[in-house]
Amino acid sequence: MKKSLLLLTLASLALASCGTLEITLDVTSTPTVVVSTVTPLPDTPAPPPPPTFTAIPRLTLDELANAKFHSVSIKEDEADFRFEDGLYFLPEQAQGWGGDWYVRLLMDRIAFGDLDADGIDDAAAIFESKRGGSGLFRELAVVLNRGGSPVNVASVYLGDRVGILSISIDHGVILLDMLVHGSYDPMLGPSVEKLFRYQWNGTALVPLD
Repeated sequence: MKKSLLLLTLASLALASCGTLEITLDVTSTPTVVVSTVTPLPDTPAPPPPPTFTAIPRLTLDELANAKFHSVSIKEDEADFRFEDGLYFLPEQAQGWGGDWYVRLLMDRIAFGDLDADGIDDAAAIFESKRGGSGLFRELAVVLNRGGSPVNVASVYLGDRVGILSISIDHGVILLDMLVHGSYDPMLGPSVEKLFRYQWNGTALVPLD
């Protein structure tokens, strides 16, 4: 026991002779820099703008009443004309007839529907011409919608003083419910009701019956 105390005493004296012992802990550590490598995403191209559709205006009764038409029953040098409010006065004829010479659009006998399969409504119209005497010659006209403008592409002769009961368009086919003359009917009194069908084939207006 005495020997142990002696050793501790000698150790204490040795420390004292060396001065003050300072122990410093370096708590400052070198920061670790982590470099993150991020691969940039490629630029995403902007989506193309949506297509622009220009709506084609529908044909109107007023446009038809002031459009150009062609007749297959009027003589060739007068067959092309333009209506004004649904009426066109023919030039004075050399035959010396008195009375009215005109072509008139029947405003209550016009149908609208797609006739050339382009998804746009066209028109089928009836007009009549009076050229002296008691005759009243009626024709069916196909009027296509070309960019919003009426274009008469074909006409067919229907007859003298035939009755037009109704006109319609069904899946590109023109339906005409008419009164035509029977064997003993006077010209002023057609009595036979008959349905006629016509179709525009791209170049002509053709009967289907």
